[in-house]
Amino acid sequence: MNRNKTVSAGVLDPMLAKAMRWAIRVGCVAGLSSLLWGCRRGQESRPSPAAIASSEPARDASSIADGSRLQPCATAPLTLELAPGLVLQRFRAQVASPVNVGDGCITIARADPSHYRFVLLTALANKGTQRADEWRERFHLTGVMNASMFQENSRSVGLMVSGKNVNNLADATKYGAFMAWDPVSKSSDPVAFFGRTCQGFNLASVRRRYGSIVQNYRLLDCDGSAIVWKDEKVYSATAIGQDRSGRVAFIHSRTPFTMTQFAAILATPALDLRAAMFVEGGPEASLSLRSGETEIRATGSYETGFTENDDNQRFWSLPNVIGFAPK
Repeated sequence: MNRNKTVSAGVLDPMLAKAMRWAIRVGCVAGLSSLLWGCRRGQESRPSPAAIASSEPARDASSIADGSRLQPCATAPLTLELAPGLVLQRFRAQVASPVNVGDGCITIARADPSHYRFVLLTALANKGTQRADEWRERFHLTGVMNASMFQENSRSVGLMVSGKNVNNLADATKYGAFMAWDPVSKSSDPVAFFGRTCQGFNLASVRRRYGSIVQNYRLLDCDGSAIVWKDEKVYSATAIGQDRSGRVAFIHSRTPFTMTQFAAILATPALDLRAAMFVEGGPEASLSLRSGETEIRATGSYETGFTENDDNQRFWSLPNVIGFAPK
């Protein structure tokens, strides 16, 4: 079944009721409570010495090879360089979930555009929906995350184009964040984030300068400060942003927060983020990443009025994703 989801931020309308669910696709059971290594096509292998896992007891402990050990995240980010230009961070948010669910740990994968290329994959252009891990494996990518919220026809709620892959040409005026890449000229940044209310913003100019653009709600304002959302519902969440060094940040929180809280977490100066956009919430919030022997399978679960529990341990099928791979 399909599921249509829209939310509101700032002066926007409240969240609309959801229609129908996307089917849960059974795969290797995992969640953000388990950053797993070696869980591929149901097979197990011993984790690498650099394995990182959350402090939350893993529900799918049978998927963790003997000898692995859960390592707690801390307030100061635990940082691991997975490959040249790719860094993984884990840290515990200093605010508690309003529904007392999860361990508060946030995962951020930062990919440097000088080492990685970025791609948009859609069900309409690439023969149907898939789980995040399926998208990643099928297209030989390092990492995959939700591209945006979507309509029942699998089209994005906002502008979404990448070359000849045209998913939605309409500018949804409620959505103020734009991620752009594939610059037409070498004089433009390889990846750029824009805010509708930021000085000098002109969408027509952005579309002339970049071949790929995805539009979503903003979490951070023009100066990197947190945006207050009217929507007080609570979600697991995924976001994509950019730090002040130009790296693209793929952000996942299984622990549910209000998006005002989530924005405040991302605005923490130590994270050095200059932009961030909300891309999905609830059980569909997905991050699949594999670099060398390190594999991350991060799923969401909690969503007010939909899945008010921390039980989901599976990737859900997604129609639109953003992925990255070495150049």
